[in-house]
Amino acid sequence: WSFLLFISIPLIGLITPSLGRVRTRKLFHILAVILFAPVTYTDPILMAVAYGIALALFIWLEAARIALPKITSRLSAYYQPFLEAQEGPIALSHIYLLFGCAAPHALALTSKSISTQDHKSLLCLVGVIVLGISDAAAAICGITFGTWHWPHSERTLEGSFAFFLASIVSFSLLIKGTLFVHLSPVFILTVIEATTSQTDNLVLPLYAFALYSSSS
Repeated sequence: WSFLLFISIPLIGLITPSLGRVRTRKLFHILAVILFAPVTYTDPILMAVAYGIALALFIWLEAARIALPKITSRLSAYYQPFLEAQEGPIALSHIYLLFGCAAPHALALTSKSISTQDHKSLLCLVGVIVLGISDAAAAICGITFGTWHWPHSERTLEGSFAFFLASIVSFSLLIKGTLFVHLSPVFILTVIEATTSQTDNLVLPLYAFALYSSSS
């Protein structure tokens, strides 16, 4: 983890001007998959502890950044290219991303209704999959190739297709069985991703958890 973060965070900062804000932001989503997925699968308890520590650290750093602007000016300068226009002075996207990965994990570990270990592993990973793979694929493909937009939305049909395809492939590789079992929940998630006005990083993992919890 330390090595990957030490290498990737400065590298992502360097390539931001060439990729643009949205594509660069989605690199952090892909980094989340690389960091979280292997440990989630092999040691979910360790991953739960790591999520808790990381969330506390992120909140503390953001509070320090707001309270001590002179001391944290370099951190603010690093954040600036990644901030959404509507975020204002407080940067929440990275906290939402981490929370979106962590929430289904915590719910899966504490649930007493999950029947098999494979199902529990899937539910622990749904946040990482929908944000780190599906949502990233939708944004990158939508910006790069998108021409057909959803009604009254900046989101594109090409991006939604990428979300659907990335989700089907990811969930099919993760859990044994036919890919047809994923068609219904993934279709619902795709429609939610395309039409919601809420924060993707918060709502998509929770919807994914609910859909796959009920599909046991």
